Amino acid sequence: MRWLVLIALLATPAWADFVVEEPGMYYACPKGKTWDDVKKCLEKNGRPLVIKQLAGAKIVRLDQLENGKWFDAGIYIYVEQAKQWKIAGSFFGRGTEYELLDFKPLTIFNHTGYRLDIGQATPLYVQLDGLTTRPATRRTYSTLFCSPNNKYCTQATRLCEVLVYGKAYWTFRGDMKINGNEVTITGDRKIAGPFCGQAERVFLGWMSP
Repeated sequence: MRWLVLIALLATPAWADFVVEEPGMYYACPKGKTWDDVKKCLEKNGRPLVIKQLAGAKIVRLDQLENGKWFDAGIYIYVEQAKQWKIAGSFFGRGTEYELLDFKPLTIFNHTGYRLDIGQATPLYVQLDGLTTRPATRRTYSTLFCSPNNKYCTQATRLCEVLVYGKAYWTFRGDMKINGNEVTITGDRKIAGPFCGQAERVFLGWMSP
């Protein structure tokens, strides 16, 4: 996916997602004394692949086998903390096309977590006239704010567009700013429509000092 081109062409994108957290490895492989322990646990549940890593943090994509076929079961963030590796967040594409664009540390209230930027394309159906159903694609650029203390990620979308036969019908482009324990997203929401709406404020829920 050429997300740089996508970003340049977006007329105005984004909608509001909040906490991203599901079972899976939260129960099966929540932590390990060493990274090797975590890896062995993940291997019992599928085919893990480290796709990004920083000092003390790794993002793992897990593929799982179902009915003889491998499918994407999501990505998980593991961090090294208090002499052990533990899960600190996740993202689930649920059959969509997505790409991890950036991964970097983020410090809020003296607590260091991580920021992930993800580009995603989601197929859907829309009714422009209230009668005829047409195939469409929703393309977004979202940011996940993952706190190792809370073990989940809060998601906010600042770029979004819904394309019908190559034409953008609903769009949003916002500017994102972190203010303490919340993220504010400013931008014109007049043509965001039903699929690109983004809340103006997203609470992060990171621990206060």
